[in-house]
Amino acid sequence: MWNPFRRKEGQIKNLQQPVSRGGWTPMFSYVHEPFAGAWQQNMEIRPKTVLSYYAVFSCISLIASDIAKMPPRLMKQDSNGVRREIKTGKIAALYSRPNAFQNRIQFFEHWLNSKLCEGNTVALKIRNNRGEITELRLLDWNKVTPLVADDGSVFYQINPDNMAGIDSTVTVPAREVIHDRFNCLFHPLIGLSPIYAAGLAAMQGHHIQESSAYFFRNGGKPSGVIEVPGSITEENARKIKENWDTGYTGENAGKTAILSNGAKYV
Repeated sequence: MWNPFRRKEGQIKNLQQPVSRGGWTPMFSYVHEPFAGAWQQNMEIRPKTVLSYYAVFSCISLIASDIAKMPPRLMKQDSNGVRREIKTGKIAALYSRPNAFQNRIQFFEHWLNSKLCEGNTVALKIRNNRGEITELRLLDWNKVTPLVADDGSVFYQINPDNMAGIDSTVTVPAREVIHDRFNCLFHPLIGLSPIYAAGLAAMQGHHIQESSAYFFRNGGKPSGVIEVPGSITEENARKIKENWDTGYTGENAGKTAILSNGAKYV
């Protein structure tokens, strides 16, 4: 099989540390706290929860599916300087069937899903013995690490990925991948997903829907005030409040309560 590492072995040995993703890190392994101490209050932004929020999911699905339906056009400039579309040839065939398990629409939808969710899409070029590109296989961004050599050359370290046909960690030069990225706020080689900015709003919407579901599932009864005749100690008031919060709030909101000793719920 064609070897993308030829004449580059010495250069690969001099690779520096992986490109820092400081201030960002991969989207699906860690997201910054919305405010200091959020994780201690169980208010961290969970990427999978963000993606399950209907508005985020709908936006990503609609954008990816609509753009994927648009047919790409391969243009070539003739001797007169006029651009003409090329519908035959190896590159045109690659566009229509990028790899063995995805058609054109599936390929570009996968491409856009990765870019919207991760801020990055990386496609590995699969070549034959003559060095011709025969397939493009999209990689899991969380299995890819950009590397920079001492002379500024860019490489990509790819961890095992069965869908890409990689069974062990490899390092390939930048010319062997297509790295599509946007919102490179922290590093020119690291894109940033729009979810980075929408995460807190999505989590808020998710929690609102979750609380609403608990509330209406248990009868949709509003909260109120417990009136106790006479006076009670601060400790007793605290116990009543704790028992009420435990038994009739959160997932138990709206359930039937039983009060004694003349207590009223208004």
